[in-house]
Amino acid sequence: QNATVNIYRFKEDWEQEQNAIKPAEITSANGLIRFVNLEAGTYYVDVANGSFNNWEGKIETNVQSVGAFFVNTEFIIINNSKAGEVA
Repeated sequence: QNATVNIYRFKEDWEQEQNAIKPAEITSANGLIRFVNLEAGTYYVDVANGSFNNWEGKIETNVQSVGAFFVNTEFIIINNSKAGEVA
């Protein structure tokens, strides 16, 4: 809940935190987010809420074509992480 989610098309953009393909979104009270109008393919997501994030876990997700729609349901666990912090 209330996690900020960014989505990137390329891993290099995810690593540099640049060129997100959609504006950042905030998850709902249920921890859900929806990005619409994505093409089929691989995307990289950044999920963070304070010190909780997915930086040491799953970052890659795939959107697949199903008829006229492109769909994906992904559950991403965020953990209390120090990754990315400057000492």
